[in-house]
Amino acid sequence: MAADTASASSAPERDGPQLVELLSPESGLTGEHELKVVRNVIIPYTYKNRQGMEIQQQKLQLLLQSRIPDQYCLGVAKQQKKDQSELQKLQQRFKVETVWKFTNVKLLDEKPVFIHTTCRITIDLRKSTAQAMLQSLTFPKAPVPTCTIADVLQLQQMQRFDLMALPAGIIDERRTGAGIPIADVRLVDGSKDPHSNATEPANASLPLTLFFKNDAEFNTFKENVGRSPMLFMCLSGGKKDGTVGVSTLKDQSWWQPAAGAKCDAMASQAAELCGAEARYADVASIPQFEHNEAADYVNVPATLTACRLMDTTALPEDLLGDATEHLYQLNHVYVQPPNKTDTIRTNDGNRLFAQFKCWDYSKPVTFAFRSKAMLQLAGLTEEQEKE
Repeated sequence: MAADTASASSAPERDGPQLVELLSPESGLTGEHELKVVRNVIIPYTYKNRQGMEIQQQKLQLLLQSRIPDQYCLGVAKQQKKDQSELQKLQQRFKVETVWKFTNVKLLDEKPVFIHTTCRITIDLRKSTAQAMLQSLTFPKAPVPTCTIADVLQLQQMQRFDLMALPAGIIDERRTGAGIPIADVRLVDGSKDPHSNATEPANASLPLTLFFKNDAEFNTFKENVGRSPMLFMCLSGGKKDGTVGVSTLKDQSWWQPAAGAKCDAMASQAAELCGAEARYADVASIPQFEHNEAADYVNVPATLTACRLMDTTALPEDLLGDATEHLYQLNHVYVQPPNKTDTIRTNDGNRLFAQFKCWDYSKPVTFAFRSKAMLQLAGLTEEQEKE
Protein backbone atom coordinates (compact mmCIF):
# COMPACT_ATOMS: atom_id res chain seq x y z
CA MET A 1 0.00 0.00 0.00
CA ALA A 2 1.30 3.47 -0.78
CA ALA A 3 2.07 5.77 2.16
CA ASP A 4 0.32 9.11 2.49
CA THR A 5 3.03 11.36 3.87
CA ALA A 6 0.72 14.36 3.85
CA SER A 7 -1.29 12.85 6.68
CA ALA A 8 1.71 12.69 9.02
CA SER A 9 2.10 15.31 11.69
CA SER A 10 4.92 17.79 12.07
CA ALA A 11 8.54 16.79 12.62
CA PRO A 12 8.74 17.51 16.38
CA GLU A 13 6.17 14.81 17.08
CA ARG A 14 8.45 12.31 15.35
CA ASP A 15 11.23 12.65 17.92
CA GLY A 16 12.05 9.43 19.78
CA PRO A 17 11.14 5.84 18.83
CA GLN A 18 8.36 5.57 16.27
CA LEU A 19 5.76 2.83 16.13
CA VAL A 20 6.66 2.13 12.51
CA GLU A 21 10.16 1.11 13.70
CA LEU A 22 8.75 -1.57 16.01
CA LEU A 23 9.18 -4.47 13.60
CA SER A 24 10.90 -7.24 15.56
CA PRO A 25 11.25 -8.61 19.10
CA GLU A 26 14.72 -7.05 19.27
CA SER A 27 13.44 -3.55 18.44
CA GLY A 28 10.79 -3.88 21.16
CA LEU A 29 13.36 -4.38 23.92
CA THR A 30 14.52 -0.77 23.72
CA GLY A 31 12.64 2.52 23.71
CA GLU A 32 9.28 3.67 25.04
CA HIS A 33 6.05 3.97 23.08
CA GLU A 34 3.20 6.14 24.31
CA LEU A 35 -0.05 4.77 22.91
CA LYS A 36 -3.70 5.67 23.38
CA VAL A 37 -6.54 3.13 23.39
CA VAL A 38 -9.08 4.23 20.77
CA ARG A 39 -11.03 0.97 20.50
CA ASN A 40 -11.53 -1.92 22.88
CA VAL A 41 -13.49 -5.08 21.96
CA ILE A 42 -13.63 -8.78 22.81
CA ILE A 43 -13.79 -10.76 19.57
CA PRO A 44 -14.85 -14.41 19.20
CA TYR A 45 -12.84 -16.55 16.80
CA THR A 46 -12.15 -20.20 15.98
CA TYR A 47 -9.01 -22.20 15.33
CA LYS A 48 -8.16 -25.84 14.72
CA ASN A 49 -6.07 -27.77 17.22
CA ARG A 50 -3.53 -30.45 16.36
CA GLN A 51 -6.30 -33.06 16.12
CA GLY A 52 -8.11 -30.95 13.53
CA MET A 53 -10.97 -30.06 15.87
CA GLU A 54 -12.44 -26.55 15.64
CA ILE A 55 -12.03 -24.70 18.94
CA GLN A 56 -14.10 -21.66 19.97
CA GLN A 57 -11.99 -18.89 21.53
CA GLN A 58 -12.07 -15.18 22.42
CA LYS A 59 -9.52 -12.39 22.46
CA LEU A 60 -9.33 -8.81 23.68
CA GLN A 61 -8.29 -6.55 20.81
CA LEU A 62 -7.25 -2.91 21.20
CA LEU A 63 -6.63 -0.28 18.55
CA LEU A 64 -3.59 1.63 19.80
CA GLN A 65 -2.85 5.12 18.44
CA SER A 66 0.56 6.79 18.60
CA ARG A 67 1.08 10.56 18.57
CA ILE A 68 1.57 10.35 14.79
CA PRO A 69 -1.82 10.11 13.04
CA ASP A 70 -0.81 7.52 10.44
CA GLN A 71 0.99 5.22 12.89
CA TYR A 72 -1.29 2.92 14.86
CA CYS A 73 -1.39 -0.79 15.60
CA LEU A 74 -3.23 -3.61 17.41
CA GLY A 75 -2.85 -4.87 20.96
CA VAL A 76 -4.16 -8.36 21.73
CA ALA A 77 -4.65 -10.61 24.76
CA LYS A 78 -6.05 -14.09 24.08
CA GLN A 79 -8.37 -15.85 26.49
CA GLN A 80 -6.66 -18.23 28.89
CA LYS A 81 -8.21 -21.53 30.04
CA LYS A 82 -11.72 -20.44 28.99
CA ASP A 83 -11.64 -17.75 31.70
CA GLN A 84 -13.91 -15.05 30.24
CA SER A 85 -14.02 -13.05 33.48
CA GLU A 86 -10.25 -12.58 33.46
CA LEU A 87 -10.43 -11.29 29.89
CA GLN A 88 -13.20 -8.86 30.86
CA LYS A 89 -11.09 -7.53 33.75
CA LEU A 90 -8.27 -6.91 31.30
CA GLN A 91 -10.73 -5.08 29.06
CA GLN A 92 -11.73 -2.85 31.97
CA ARG A 93 -8.07 -2.04 32.60
CA PHE A 94 -7.38 -0.89 29.03
CA LYS A 95 -10.39 1.41 28.75
CA VAL A 96 -10.95 3.56 25.67
CA GLU A 97 -9.24 6.99 25.90
CA THR A 98 -6.63 5.76 28.40
CA VAL A 99 -2.96 6.38 27.58
CA TRP A 100 -0.18 3.85 28.22
CA LYS A 101 3.60 3.83 28.10
CA PHE A 102 4.72 0.51 26.60
CA THR A 103 8.23 -0.75 27.30
CA ASN A 104 9.90 -4.12 26.74
CA VAL A 105 7.37 -4.68 24.00
CA LYS A 106 6.63 -8.26 22.93
CA LEU A 107 4.95 -8.94 19.58
CA LEU A 108 2.50 -11.69 18.79
CA ASP A 109 3.40 -13.83 15.80
CA GLU A 110 0.45 -12.78 13.64
CA LYS A 111 0.47 -12.96 9.84
CA PRO A 112 0.57 -9.44 8.33
CA VAL A 113 -2.29 -10.29 5.95
CA PHE A 114 -4.62 -10.56 8.97
CA ILE A 115 -3.55 -7.19 10.44
CA HIS A 116 -5.45 -4.18 9.09
CA THR A 117 -3.58 -1.31 10.79
CA THR A 118 -0.96 0.85 9.08
CA CYS A 119 1.76 -0.59 11.35
CA ARG A 120 1.21 -4.29 10.73
CA ILE A 121 2.17 -5.47 14.19
CA THR A 122 0.26 -6.88 17.15
CA ILE A 123 1.48 -6.06 20.66
CA ASP A 124 1.15 -8.86 23.20
CA LEU A 125 -0.73 -7.17 26.06
CA ARG A 126 0.13 -9.92 28.52
CA LYS A 127 3.91 -10.05 27.98
CA SER A 128 4.58 -6.35 27.31
CA THR A 129 5.08 -3.84 30.11
CA ALA A 130 2.35 -1.16 30.13
CA GLN A 131 2.26 1.76 32.57
CA ALA A 132 -0.79 4.01 32.81
CA MET A 133 -0.25 7.71 32.02
CA LEU A 134 -2.27 10.89 32.29
CA GLN A 135 -4.41 11.68 29.29
CA SER A 136 -2.82 13.96 26.72
CA LEU A 137 -4.36 16.33 24.18
CA THR A 138 -1.51 15.81 21.74
CA PHE A 139 -2.89 12.52 20.42
CA PRO A 140 -4.82 12.57 17.12
CA LYS A 141 -8.62 12.53 17.35
CA ALA A 142 -8.77 9.50 15.03
CA PRO A 143 -6.41 7.19 13.11
CA VAL A 144 -5.39 8.20 9.60
CA PRO A 145 -5.13 5.20 7.23
CA THR A 146 -2.56 5.49 4.45
CA CYS A 147 -4.27 3.15 1.99
CA THR A 148 -6.18 4.73 -0.92
CA ILE A 149 -8.91 3.27 -3.09
CA ALA A 150 -6.49 3.18 -6.05
CA ASP A 151 -4.12 1.09 -3.90
CA VAL A 152 -6.75 -1.64 -3.69
CA LEU A 153 -5.94 -2.57 -7.29
CA GLN A 154 -2.47 -3.65 -6.13
CA LEU A 155 -3.89 -6.45 -3.99
CA GLN A 156 -2.67 -9.82 -5.22
CA GLN A 157 -3.73 -11.89 -2.21
CA MET A 158 -6.05 -11.48 0.75
CA GLN A 159 -5.13 -8.47 2.89
CA ARG A 160 -6.96 -6.59 5.62
CA PHE A 161 -6.71 -2.80 5.54
CA ASP A 162 -8.27 0.49 6.68
CA LEU A 163 -9.59 3.23 4.45
CA MET A 164 -10.59 6.90 4.78
CA ALA A 165 -13.19 7.73 2.16
CA LEU A 166 -16.30 9.69 1.33
CA PRO A 167 -19.53 7.69 0.93
CA ALA A 168 -20.46 9.19 -2.44
CA GLY A 169 -23.84 7.48 -2.69
CA ILE A 170 -25.96 4.48 -1.85
CA ILE A 171 -26.22 2.05 -4.75
CA ASP A 172 -28.83 -0.28 -3.28
CA GLU A 173 -30.78 -0.86 -0.06
CA ARG A 174 -32.30 -4.11 1.20
CA ARG A 175 -32.88 -6.15 4.36
CA THR A 176 -31.96 -9.57 5.61
CA GLY A 177 -34.65 -12.08 6.52
CA ALA A 178 -34.28 -10.88 10.12
CA GLY A 179 -34.96 -7.27 9.10
CA ILE A 180 -31.35 -6.00 9.36
CA PRO A 181 -30.68 -3.11 6.94
CA ILE A 182 -28.03 -3.68 4.28
CA ALA A 183 -26.68 -1.12 1.82
CA ASP A 184 -24.30 -1.22 -1.12
CA VAL A 185 -22.41 2.09 -1.02
CA ARG A 186 -19.89 3.72 -3.34
CA LEU A 187 -16.75 5.15 -1.69
CA VAL A 188 -14.36 7.74 -3.16
CA ASP A 189 -11.26 9.42 -1.73
CA GLY A 190 -9.87 11.57 -4.55
CA SER A 191 -7.43 8.96 -5.90
CA LYS A 192 -7.66 8.34 -9.64
CA ASP A 193 -8.11 5.24 -11.77
CA PRO A 194 -4.50 4.07 -12.32
CA HIS A 195 -5.47 2.08 -15.41
CA SER A 196 -6.76 5.12 -17.30
CA ASN A 197 -4.65 6.88 -19.94
CA ALA A 198 -7.04 9.83 -20.16
CA THR A 199 -5.86 13.36 -19.47
CA GLU A 200 -8.42 13.58 -16.66
CA PRO A 201 -8.92 10.00 -15.41
CA ALA A 202 -12.05 9.06 -13.52
CA ASN A 203 -12.12 8.88 -9.75
CA ALA A 204 -11.22 5.48 -8.38
CA SER A 205 -14.30 4.24 -6.52
CA LEU A 206 -15.01 1.28 -4.29
CA PRO A 207 -18.42 -0.44 -4.06
CA LEU A 208 -18.84 -1.93 -0.59
CA THR A 209 -21.64 -3.80 1.17
CA LEU A 210 -22.33 -2.59 4.73
CA PHE A 211 -24.46 -4.31 7.36
CA PHE A 212 -26.13 -2.11 9.98
CA LYS A 213 -27.38 -3.10 13.42
CA ASN A 214 -30.66 -1.24 13.09
CA ASP A 215 -32.46 1.56 11.25
CA ALA A 216 -31.11 4.22 13.62
CA GLU A 217 -27.52 3.31 12.77
CA PHE A 218 -28.35 3.25 9.05
CA ASN A 219 -29.96 6.71 9.25
CA THR A 220 -26.87 8.06 11.04
CA PHE A 221 -24.70 6.72 8.23
CA LYS A 222 -26.95 8.32 5.60
CA GLU A 223 -26.30 11.74 7.13
CA ASN A 224 -22.66 11.47 6.04
CA VAL A 225 -23.34 10.44 2.43
CA GLY A 226 -21.88 13.00 0.04
CA ARG A 227 -20.69 15.20 2.91
CA SER A 228 -18.32 13.79 5.53
CA PRO A 229 -15.27 11.49 5.21
CA MET A 230 -15.55 8.25 7.20
CA LEU A 231 -13.12 5.62 8.41
CA PHE A 232 -13.89 2.11 7.18
CA MET A 233 -11.81 -0.11 9.42
CA CYS A 234 -10.72 -3.72 9.00
CA LEU A 235 -11.85 -4.35 5.44
CA SER A 236 -10.75 -7.50 3.66
CA GLY A 237 -9.70 -7.44 0.02
CA GLY A 238 -8.09 -9.80 -2.44
CA LYS A 239 -7.96 -10.91 -6.05
CA LYS A 240 -9.82 -13.97 -7.29
CA ASP A 241 -10.00 -15.04 -10.93
CA GLY A 242 -8.42 -11.72 -11.89
CA THR A 243 -11.07 -9.64 -10.12
CA VAL A 244 -10.52 -7.67 -6.91
CA GLY A 245 -13.21 -7.97 -4.25
CA VAL A 246 -13.54 -6.10 -0.94
CA SER A 247 -15.85 -6.97 1.94
CA THR A 248 -16.41 -6.36 5.64
CA LEU A 249 -15.69 -8.97 8.33
CA LYS A 250 -18.32 -10.04 10.83
CA ASP A 251 -17.58 -8.88 14.42
CA GLN A 252 -14.41 -7.09 13.26
CA SER A 253 -15.17 -4.40 10.66
CA TRP A 254 -16.61 -1.05 11.69
CA TRP A 255 -17.02 2.52 10.48
CA GLN A 256 -16.63 5.82 12.31
CA PRO A 257 -16.20 9.54 11.58
CA ALA A 258 -12.76 10.62 10.34
CA ALA A 259 -10.70 13.52 11.70
CA GLY A 260 -7.46 15.36 11.02
CA ALA A 261 -5.84 17.30 8.18
CA LYS A 262 -6.40 14.57 5.59
CA CYS A 263 -10.08 14.44 6.56
CA ASP A 264 -10.45 18.21 6.22
CA ALA A 265 -8.84 18.18 2.77
CA MET A 266 -11.13 15.37 1.61
CA ALA A 267 -14.21 17.11 3.02
CA SER A 268 -13.38 20.24 1.02
CA GLN A 269 -13.59 18.09 -2.16
CA ALA A 270 -16.90 16.46 -1.23
CA ALA A 271 -19.03 18.51 -3.63
CA GLU A 272 -16.69 17.72 -6.53
CA LEU A 273 -16.15 14.02 -5.71
CA CYS A 274 -19.79 13.24 -4.96
CA GLY A 275 -21.53 15.61 -7.40
CA ALA A 276 -23.74 14.60 -10.30
CA GLU A 277 -20.96 15.23 -12.83
CA ALA A 278 -18.35 13.12 -11.04
CA ARG A 279 -17.02 10.16 -13.03
CA TYR A 280 -16.22 6.88 -11.27
CA ALA A 281 -14.18 3.79 -12.12
CA ASP A 282 -14.85 0.92 -9.72
CA VAL A 283 -11.62 -0.76 -8.63
CA ALA A 284 -13.41 -3.79 -7.16
CA SER A 285 -16.63 -5.75 -7.53
CA ILE A 286 -19.11 -6.51 -4.76
CA PRO A 287 -18.71 -10.19 -3.80
CA GLN A 288 -21.83 -12.25 -4.33
CA PHE A 289 -23.54 -12.87 -1.01
CA GLU A 290 -23.57 -16.49 0.11
CA HIS A 291 -25.76 -17.30 3.10
CA ASN A 292 -23.73 -19.46 5.48
CA GLU A 293 -25.38 -19.08 8.85
CA ALA A 294 -28.80 -19.15 10.47
CA ALA A 295 -30.70 -15.90 10.84
CA ASP A 296 -31.91 -14.82 14.27
CA TYR A 297 -35.59 -13.87 14.13
CA VAL A 298 -36.07 -13.41 17.89
CA ASN A 299 -36.52 -9.62 17.82
CA VAL A 300 -38.31 -9.26 14.48
CA PRO A 301 -42.07 -8.56 14.24
CA ALA A 302 -44.04 -11.55 12.96
CA THR A 303 -47.62 -12.52 12.18
CA LEU A 304 -49.69 -14.92 14.31
CA THR A 305 -50.73 -17.81 12.14
CA ALA A 306 -51.69 -21.50 12.23
CA CYS A 307 -49.94 -24.69 11.21
CA ARG A 308 -52.24 -25.04 8.21
CA LEU A 309 -50.50 -22.04 6.63
CA MET A 310 -47.16 -23.80 7.07
CA ASP A 311 -48.29 -26.98 5.34
CA THR A 312 -45.61 -27.75 2.76
CA THR A 313 -48.05 -29.85 0.74
CA ALA A 314 -50.17 -26.80 -0.08
CA LEU A 315 -49.42 -24.44 -2.94
CA PRO A 316 -47.43 -21.45 -1.55
CA GLU A 317 -49.03 -19.00 -3.98
CA ASP A 318 -52.47 -19.92 -2.67
CA LEU A 319 -51.53 -19.34 0.97
CA LEU A 320 -48.77 -16.74 1.03
CA GLY A 321 -49.57 -14.38 -1.83
CA ASP A 322 -47.10 -12.80 -4.24
CA ALA A 323 -44.43 -11.58 -1.78
CA THR A 324 -41.04 -13.29 -2.01
CA GLU A 325 -40.46 -13.56 1.73
CA HIS A 326 -42.69 -13.99 4.78
CA LEU A 327 -42.08 -14.21 8.50
CA TYR A 328 -44.63 -15.88 10.75
CA GLN A 329 -44.84 -17.13 14.30
CA LEU A 330 -46.78 -20.04 15.77
CA ASN A 331 -48.29 -19.66 19.23
CA HIS A 332 -49.61 -22.41 21.52
CA VAL A 333 -47.99 -25.24 19.57
CA TYR A 334 -47.30 -28.72 20.93
CA VAL A 335 -43.93 -30.14 19.87
CA GLN A 336 -43.87 -33.92 19.96
CA PRO A 337 -40.71 -34.98 21.89
CA PRO A 338 -38.32 -37.51 20.33
CA ASN A 339 -38.10 -41.14 21.36
CA LYS A 340 -34.90 -42.70 22.66
CA THR A 341 -34.31 -44.32 19.27
CA ASP A 342 -34.67 -41.06 17.29
CA THR A 343 -31.62 -39.27 15.92
CA ILE A 344 -31.26 -35.72 17.22
CA ARG A 345 -27.80 -34.90 15.82
CA THR A 346 -26.33 -34.18 12.42
CA ASN A 347 -24.68 -37.01 10.49
CA ASP A 348 -21.23 -36.06 11.80
CA GLY A 349 -22.58 -35.99 15.36
CA ASN A 350 -21.21 -32.51 16.07
CA ARG A 351 -24.47 -30.51 16.24
CA LEU A 352 -28.00 -30.94 17.47
CA PHE A 353 -30.49 -31.14 14.61
CA ALA A 354 -33.79 -32.98 14.27
CA GLN A 355 -37.23 -32.87 12.68
CA PHE A 356 -40.19 -32.74 15.06
CA LYS A 357 -43.92 -32.87 14.47
CA CYS A 358 -45.74 -29.75 15.70
CA TRP A 359 -49.48 -29.54 16.45
CA ASP A 360 -52.01 -26.78 16.94
CA TYR A 361 -55.79 -26.59 16.55
CA SER A 362 -55.60 -26.67 12.76
CA LYS A 363 -53.32 -29.62 11.91
CA PRO A 364 -49.81 -31.11 12.44
CA VAL A 365 -46.75 -30.12 10.39
CA THR A 366 -43.09 -31.16 10.56
CA PHE A 367 -40.33 -28.61 11.21
CA ALA A 368 -36.56 -28.87 11.40
CA PHE A 369 -35.11 -27.69 14.72
CA ARG A 370 -31.56 -26.45 15.20
CA SER A 371 -29.50 -26.65 18.38
CA LYS A 372 -30.61 -23.34 19.93
CA ALA A 373 -34.33 -24.11 19.59
CA MET A 374 -33.91 -27.68 20.88
CA LEU A 375 -32.04 -26.51 23.98
CA GLN A 376 -34.68 -23.86 24.71
CA LEU A 377 -37.46 -26.45 24.46
CA ALA A 378 -35.53 -28.71 26.82
CA GLY A 379 -34.92 -25.86 29.28
CA LEU A 380 -31.11 -26.20 28.93
CA THR A 381 -28.31 -23.73 28.30
CA GLU A 382 -25.75 -24.08 25.51
CA GLU A 383 -23.21 -25.33 28.05
CA GLN A 384 -25.57 -28.25 28.83
CA GLU A 385 -25.78 -29.47 25.24
CA LYS A 386 -24.22 -32.87 26.05
CA GLU A 387 -27.05 -33.58 28.51
